[in-house]
Amino acid sequence: MKTTSIVRGLFLIGAVMFPMISARAQTPVEYKITGTVFDETYQVVERVRVCALPVDYWQFRQMPCGVSDSKGRFVIPAGRPSKYRILPEKSSAGYQWQQQEFYRNPALALLNVTLTETNPSANISVPLGEKNGTLTGRINDETTGLAVESARFTM
Repeated sequence: MKTTSIVRGLFLIGAVMFPMISARAQTPVEYKITGTVFDETYQVVERVRVCALPVDYWQFRQMPCGVSDSKGRFVIPAGRPSKYRILPEKSSAGYQWQQQEFYRNPALALLNVTLTETNPSANISVPLGEKNGTLTGRINDETTGLAVESARFTM
């Protein structure tokens, strides 16, 4: 009988304490970057890959990305607090990867976003700027006039 009352007492204590413990548990924070991508004429651009390169990428090799929809909107699930550099890319339309200095448009400032526990999301506008130029051509041998099969071009 004494054991039964002890078990009942423990059950009651557990029933009273469990809601208190559950109330203290925090809901997971959703870190995300949302925004809109637009071109040099301020028109929205769809199917642009927008990535968020964390400043500590060397330590955590993850670069979350999102793709813009028909209204130019994107969502990047960042996953954790950090400072991020925003990098848009749509090479098929002439907007090259902006992480590489060679392709970076000097007229556009680099976009940086910082997500913290108190500020877990950010909404930004991402300008693509002007399209990158494309170099095309043909290399011919000066003596024979025939096309050169293999060449190396460095810029």
